Amino acid sequence: MTVRVLQVRPDALLAAGTRRSVAFVPLRQATVRLTCRAPEVQIYNYCQQKYPKTKVMAAGIRSKEGARQLFWGDVHSTRTHFRSLYAYISKDVAMSSDSSRLDSLPAPSRAALLTVVAAFLPYYAQPQAEGSLIRYLLALSALEGSPYFANAYQSTRLRLQVELYSLTWRGGPRYVPPSVNQAALRTLNALFPLGKTSRRLVSLAFRLWWRPTEWSKPILLSINSAWHSVVRWLSGRLKSTWSAVQRLMPSRNQHIHHQ
Repeated sequence: MTVRVLQVRPDALLAAGTRRSVAFVPLRQATVRLTCRAPEVQIYNYCQQKYPKTKVMAAGIRSKEGARQLFWGDVHSTRTHFRSLYAYISKDVAMSSDSSRLDSLPAPSRAALLTVVAAFLPYYAQPQAEGSLIRYLLALSALEGSPYFANAYQSTRLRLQVELYSLTWRGGPRYVPPSVNQAALRTLNALFPLGKTSRRLVSLAFRLWWRPTEWSKPILLSINSAWHSVVRWLSGRLKSTWSAVQRLMPSRNQHIHHQ
């Protein structure tokens, strides 16, 4: 039984993802069905982990593209069937303390492996701590105006927008901390500026409707912000006017003195 299972070629399972998408569908279904069964999941992961150790070129670009297709299958189905495969590639190879594993790969294979690890890191290694999530949200703000973000799939942009909007909502079911709410709102406004005002109005309306006790706080904050804005504007106007008057005073005194 063991001999038959070990005859399965993991490189064929990974590299087959780079072929036609029509041929990949039954392969992915068979692979998912294989990894869902408890007795076979350890054997499959064993094959996936041992083969790159014995064959360096198995970690080539073609195999990494196949692994990318498997990971995308998890993302689109919101499952984690291939988490163990990603854990091996990321922890035991890419981020291993033994740098010889990564250095032994050819340069193109090394670049392909690091690209795959970085691409799916937010999905398989989701930040759980508040500080990590805030840093991740602030890093996403750097995508503002980036051509890579502008050329992303519309479905990907929509899912990101929905996820960011859900992090701006206080209360259940996530009970997001206020600091994460603010960071998510800043990131949402930076990446999706269209509808910024309407989102604020809708958020304020829901907060006033579902939490009447919070009415005073946003109103007082708005009044305070408006008052400081008016004071700063008046102060700037008075300073500019007084500067203009001071510039005119010496010229007028000189004109009177000449007369």
